[in-house]
Amino acid sequence: MTGTILSVIILLAFWSLISFLIPIFVPTPLATFKSMYTLIVQGQLLSYTLITIYRILVGWIIGVVIGITTGWLIGQSSLFKKIVDPYTNFFRFIPPIIWVTMFIIWFGYTELMRFSLVAYATLVICVIHGTAGMVSIPEEKIRAALNVGVKGWELFWKVKIPAALPEAFIGMRVGMSNSFMTIVAVEMLTASSGLGYLSWVSKMYFRLDYVFCSIIILGLAGLIIDAIFKKVFGKILFRYDVKF
Repeated sequence: MTGTILSVIILLAFWSLISFLIPIFVPTPLATFKSMYTLIVQGQLLSYTLITIYRILVGWIIGVVIGITTGWLIGQSSLFKKIVDPYTNFFRFIPPIIWVTMFIIWFGYTELMRFSLVAYATLVICVIHGTAGMVSIPEEKIRAALNVGVKGWELFWKVKIPAALPEAFIGMRVGMSNSFMTIVAVEMLTASSGLGYLSWVSKMYFRLDYVFCSIIILGLAGLIIDAIFKKVFGKILFRYDVKF
């Protein structure tokens, strides 16, 4: 706790110094928090924050379900791996933002388009971590299960999936980070609401205090969601004597 407070003090001091040296380009902490209060009172900040989080969570859930399932199937089936792995290796080098134009053509300026881009940002990384979790299961654990008569789908559900969960959860967390980065760019280019949109419009009017508000709220939202994620999934992994 003391370390966190000290970090915040150092950050505010550094921020104040930079804003003093280049006041045109960096608003002061006081001006930023005043603007944040104004946006909160107006209801705009809460509305935009909830919209952004909603888009992130929907897209992330879609990407996680498809990505982890695909990764586990790749790790389970050599035939499926031969079919899907080349596509995974290809698409992992293609950033979500380059798809914006095509997704607009396919889905229009809709929430489905935004969900799809966030899902894409999550999906590929979850496929990679899902696969890694499944192929890294110790052979001794599988042999021990086979020796007591566990086999087939029972082996998959009761032994392999629990053993693959830690790596899958790492993929989910990384996917969440990718989702945050993707939705901001998507909202800047295609939306009329959300924190990315607020930042983009504020830039046009040179309201850098509003831009900083967007940055702060986005970072805090990410920290809160990640803390909840670790708490919830940490309890799940605790059942399997795995620290997360």
